[in-house]
Amino acid sequence: MKRRICAILAAVTMLFGFSSLVAPAEAYAAATTQSCNSSSFLGLRPWYAGLMEAKGGKCELKEVKSDQIAGKVWTIVLNVLADLFVLLGYISIAMAIYGGFIWMLSKGEPAQVAKGVKTLKYAVMGTIIAALAWVITNTIVSVLTGAIS
Repeated sequence: MKRRICAILAAVTMLFGFSSLVAPAEAYAAATTQSCNSSSFLGLRPWYAGLMEAKGGKCELKEVKSDQIAGKVWTIVLNVLADLFVLLGYISIAMAIYGGFIWMLSKGEPAQVAKGVKTLKYAVMGTIIAALAWVITNTIVSVLTGAIS
């Protein structure tokens, strides 16, 4: 029974992991101006995403009125947090692979098997937490930048 649960959790981890490589850039690019805010590396957005606009073929910072400063600061903070959560997801996927290798190479040694299973379990939990944190942060950024009306 435990093996089935671990296999299911590993499959879910891989699904979240591989989809995070593709989905974030696609989903975020649709919500921002293509020319200024869509640059991405491994799903990581720039800190200024949502704050730039194209003017005369150049990317410039949007005009900030005094009543919008707090929103712009929060946009920057949430952009950085979203990147940290994506990196957390990558680290937890790497830990899941590491835990799987420990488990596979344990040769039936109970201590090594337990170590591998424990690492895999915590990596799956970390992946789920990072995915949920990314979704929450991305939703808040979209609301603050006006992408969702």
